[in-house]
Amino acid sequence: EIPEVIEHIRNKGASDTDLIERADKLIQEGELVDALPLLQKAVQLDPKHEISRCRLAALYLELGDKESGYREYMTAAEQYGVRGELDLTLSIYNILVIISPDDVKVRKQLSYLFSRLGRQDEAVAQLKWVVDRHIRKGEFQEAAHMCDKMIELCPEYPDSHRILGEILLKQGNYFEAVEKLRTA
Repeated sequence: EIPEVIEHIRNKGASDTDLIERADKLIQEGELVDALPLLQKAVQLDPKHEISRCRLAALYLELGDKESGYREYMTAAEQYGVRGELDLTLSIYNILVIISPDDVKVRKQLSYLFSRLGRQDEAVAQLKWVVDRHIRKGEFQEAAHMCDKMIELCPEYPDSHRILGEILLKQGNYFEAVEKLRTA
């Protein structure tokens, strides 16, 4: 209908869909800086639209703003996770590991996600990475806590008990250390 078309033309750019289309066109033309405010506005109009948020995150990364890209991907991952879309959440966390490979928070979240997906070995592997990181920093209490989580996830995994035993030895808790090493 003509009145609808006139209204659409008048409001061109007001909807998140229009903004995304215009931003995509600018990105294809190599006008990344000009596309940024359009995607920002689209996310502002519909903050729960994860695809727009992921596009914005990717654009931030393309423009060299790692922190903003990280933040947008993290928000999108959390939104997907809340809705139970774990495969999409996992995809984003894999991107986050590439963006920030030394981020303990991302690795812990990945572990939790793998656990929810029933992939205990991968969950334990992520927690082992976190434990190693804490040990290198001398954060033995936090490392021991993560070992406990590893044992919860996969009690038959001997490295969890061994590593926890070694940590307990360093902390001077010999009795518990011997028990954990025996279990390993």
